[in-house]
Amino acid sequence: MYPRRFRFTSNNLGRDVTLALMFDSPAGGSLDQKFFPVCWKVLTFAAHGISSAAFEYEGRTGFFEAEISDRHVIPQRAASCEPGQRVIITNEHDIVVGSGVPGVIQCVNQTDAPIHIGVGLFSDGGSRHVQPIYLWRDIQVRTTVSVEFTPILSIYATRDYGEREMIKLPIELPVIYKQNILDLDSREIEYTVSFNHATGLVEISREN
Repeated sequence: MYPRRFRFTSNNLGRDVTLALMFDSPAGGSLDQKFFPVCWKVLTFAAHGISSAAFEYEGRTGFFEAEISDRHVIPQRAASCEPGQRVIITNEHDIVVGSGVPGVIQCVNQTDAPIHIGVGLFSDGGSRHVQPIYLWRDIQVRTTVSVEFTPILSIYATRDYGEREMIKLPIELPVIYKQNILDLDSREIEYTVSFNHATGLVEISREN
């Protein structure tokens, strides 16, 4: 899969706008005591003048052991994991990566205590540059987390979340944009962010 580059632009919105970006829960994932989606990115646009925000989606998934601080996910040890691979977290410093189930990424807790396990997106900077998108809390010893990840991106107009923040309650706001990134037919995707004064809603329209 080739990377996609996203660019969002606004012009004289008339009010400040904040967008929270996150991915839909994977198959079998639901908002419960163990699983939480994590806010991937936050984009801000000014009420006056031109604002823009750009980022890349490279599609490199992986797992990490996590700490949690005030609802925010802090990745610790991490390793890239592609579909068909399995990551094993042990008491040793390094994480072992081996073969797993086709089409699924997996992570096994082989430490001697429950740990928090997250899924993230990795950049060219390697395992130190991971952006959390999902979290499972208190995964027991010798338990496997299996994820069939489909990158369905959802965007909300809200200031309620920061990047890396756990989504602990269902979001009771309309989704203003939803897209399976794999279905995009271009490497460069441009959008316009606007505010509809008649409806009071933020809107996103694709320009290419």
